[in-house]
Amino acid sequence: MRDSLKIQFLLKQKTDYFNSFFCYFLLISFTFLSSCQTLNINPNKDIYTYNDFVNTYQLTSEEKKFNGKFKLFVKDKGYTGSFKFYPNDSGHEMILLSPLNQIISKISVREEILIEYQNKEDQNIKNFIKDLPIKEFKRILYTEYDNKPIRVDTGYCEISVDKLSKIETLSGFEPKIIKVKNKDIELTIFLQ
Repeated sequence: MRDSLKIQFLLKQKTDYFNSFFCYFLLISFTFLSSCQTLNINPNKDIYTYNDFVNTYQLTSEEKKFNGKFKLFVKDKGYTGSFKFYPNDSGHEMILLSPLNQIISKISVREEILIEYQNKEDQNIKNFIKDLPIKEFKRILYTEYDNKPIRVDTGYCEISVDKLSKIETLSGFEPKIIKVKNKDIELTIFLQ
C-alpha cells in the first residue's frame, strides 16, 4: 500500500512538473512569438510627398553604382533576380536581371526615360516598368538620410526606405532596402 502511494505521488509530481514545464513553455513561446510579430510591424515612418522629400533631404553624388537583388510581385505573379543602377556617359542606367543573369529589362534614365525590353513575352513587367516613376526612384536612391526609415508618396506609388546603413565618408546614411508599392505591384530591392 505504501509503495503504491509513493508511486502515485511520484507520478503526480512528474505530471505536475510536466504540466508546469508545458505551461511555462507555452507562456515563453507565446511571449517570444508575440514580440517577434511586433518586430515585423513597421516603425512609425516619416511620410512625405515627393516635393516635401526633395526639400527636406539632400542629394549625394550621383556617381555611385548600386547592385543588389529584387523581388517583384505583379498582382499574383512573382519575379526575382538582380538589380543594377549605375551612371553612364549620358545619364544613368537601370538593369533588371533574371536569376540566370538574363536581362529582363534595361532602362536609360536621362531627360527622357528609354526602356528596352529583353523579355518580350511578359506584359506584366512591361506595364510595371512603363508606369514606375523612375526619376523619383533615382532621387530616392541617391539621397543621404538621417537614421530613420521614411516613406515617399509620389502620387502613383509609395516608395519606402526601410533599412539604412552608414555612409563611410559622410555623416549620413544610405538606403539598404527600398520598397515600391501601389495597388497592383510590390517591388523590394535589397542593395549590397
